[in-house]
Amino acid sequence: MMDHDTTSPANYVHELLRKVPKARCGLVASRDGLAITAVNLDSTSAARLSATVSAIFSLVGQAAVEAGDGGGGDVHQLHAEVSNSILSIVGAEGSVLAVLSDLEVNRKVLGFEMRKLVKALPEQMSTPPRMTTPPTTLSAG
Repeated sequence: MMDHDTTSPANYVHELLRKVPKARCGLVASRDGLAITAVNLDSTSAARLSATVSAIFSLVGQAAVEAGDGGGGDVHQLHAEVSNSILSIVGAEGSVLAVLSDLEVNRKVLGFEMRKLVKALPEQMSTPPRMTTPPTTLSAG
């Protein structure tokens, strides 16, 4: 079902896929792996891919810190060639944007469009921190 809210992250992801030939599907996920929106993915695939890309993004950042990056492990973008696809991931404020494309995709155009989207729409691409409830203690009585 298409979301008719033109400010919806799904609409922006859909537009990105339209602009970049050979880009097949995309999603926005929270940094802790929850799917926020997905285009051309079923809900199970979106949930799995969200968890995967957020973990990859985090691991690469930690690897950079461990290797003495000096930049705090801030990851800007990743492109991984997997089987018959390119998985591209760009960080946003509290979230990640991921696109799966055919091998023939123009990686420079895809990376440019992904970064442009994240920079142009920081509010739509951000996820606020979740509220955590402090543990309660039970008193014997």
